[in-house]
Amino acid sequence: MRGVGRQASRRRLLGVVAGGAALAGVGGAATAAGGGGALTGTWLGSLLRENPPPGFPPVRFVFTFGKDGALSASGPPVLVENGVTLNINAGHGSWRSAGTGSFLLDFTSAAYDEAGVFRNAVVTLITLTLGADGVSWSGLYRREDQTADGTVIRTVGGTVSAVSVPGTA
Repeated sequence: MRGVGRQASRRRLLGVVAGGAALAGVGGAATAAGGGGALTGTWLGSLLRENPPPGFPPVRFVFTFGKDGALSASGPPVLVENGVTLNINAGHGSWRSAGTGSFLLDFTSAAYDEAGVFRNAVVTLITLTLGADGVSWSGLYRREDQTADGTVIRTVGGTVSAVSVPGTA
């Protein structure tokens, strides 16, 4: 029965990812009402895992949002669990408006061990709200680590926040 739940969760996750990608391609850039800012350009972010292992610091990321809904995200090697550190390549995905000042992001990366051997895919979903200042946002993230055949081996979540890099929109 556990496998059935994972499979259903994976289908829902993939449906959200596919829907986000389709809508991002149609909708283009979204401008946030209220803050007056747009979710385009480069943003410096910080992901803080829920219930992190001892000594687990926030993970710093760079997010780049294209006006066409394209998204790239990159960060440092990540301690995943039990002393295992993975090198995660740049993530590629999409973003779209989810209503006034709210956005949905999804991106996929690949994780490698120190020897450069593929370990797993990393699928990340973020829901965020643009700050009233138009140059910051915060929200929640969920990351699924998946084997090459799509089996979920780890799910973690937490909070995320970012600030815009001036002059990059």
